[in-house]
Amino acid sequence: MSRRLSRQEIKRDEVLEGLSRSIEFSRHHARAIGLAALAALLVVLGALGAGWWMKQREQRANQALSEVLDGEAGVADRQRLEEVAARYGTSAAGAVALALAGEAAAAEGDLAAAREHWEAFLESAPQSMLSVNVRLNLIDLARQQGRAEEVERELRAMLEAPDPALPVSLARYQLGLTLETLGRPGEARAAYDQLLEEAPDSPVARAARERQAALVEG
Repeated sequence: MSRRLSRQEIKRDEVLEGLSRSIEFSRHHARAIGLAALAALLVVLGALGAGWWMKQREQRANQALSEVLDGEAGVADRQRLEEVAARYGTSAAGAVALALAGEAAAAEGDLAAAREHWEAFLESAPQSMLSVNVRLNLIDLARQQGRAEEVERELRAMLEAPDPALPVSLARYQLGLTLETLGRPGEARAAYDQLLEEAPDSPVARAARERQAALVEG
């Protein structure tokens, strides 16, 4: 009569059997396992290579932008800025080139190109430190082009947003200027009043007071 196997022996046999199955599986699927390991390695190497490539590209973009800018006069060639933007548009330097190309186009009176460059900049770098200046440029440009009513709607929507694209005091000041453009001085004064009540020490508070005074005198 055969003896009964102990619990330890049964457990050991289960482990040996499982190991045997793993070895057999590996033997029959060695190529697939090797390919999977190779694929994982390529993913890691690809990530490292992409990081290196992005760093090199950013450095080249910075160099290209610095070569365009004239350090003494602060004058940049529009065509060369546009070339840098086209080549390195997704980099930080490429985005700056877009913003500066817009400035150059506006200085030449090419307002359509200026608007195109500034809108492209905001698409590529909406959180950039330059984004506030670029948004203000677009607002001013829209007013110049007779689109003040559109600007008013955008500013009012911005002031109601939980995370406005402009500081609230600055948006409210721009709203006041826009209402003046639309020939609604009473509403403009109300906008300046609210700005000064909410943020009396804001960077635009002085300008708001000056606009208030001008409206009263007018």
